[in-house]
Amino acid sequence: MSQLIKDFVAELKETVPNATIRPALGKYYKFPAIVYSVRNGMRTLFYVDSFGLKQTEVTITLFSKSYDDVQLLKKQIMNKFHGFTGDLRETNVSMIEIANIFDGFDDALEEVHRTTFVFNIIN
Repeated sequence: MSQLIKDFVAELKETVPNATIRPALGKYYKFPAIVYSVRNGMRTLFYVDSFGLKQTEVTITLFSKSYDDVQLLKKQIMNKFHGFTGDLRETNVSMIEIANIFDGFDDALEEVHRTTFVFNIIN
């Protein structure tokens, strides 16, 4: 796991301390829960041995039995990360933006509420 992802997850845990946060939920977890995944993370290659900024896409999905809980977590995460620039613990971040947000349910009975964020992190 890259330092950026370690720092992002640590900040996420600090932002929503009552949530279970994992790369996959697995068998044992409690609500609210957050699952994260990472794509990309390659630096732009300009010419031989010259690297530019790195763009990493992080997707997180919030799960809760309560619509109100999901909305509260959503607001906390948006306030913390959207438009963030500066040091994210040990990682210097040029910008974090929310590229997309999807709301929905995670089960046929519509008992588990879900919101998915797609973040673009440039560093």
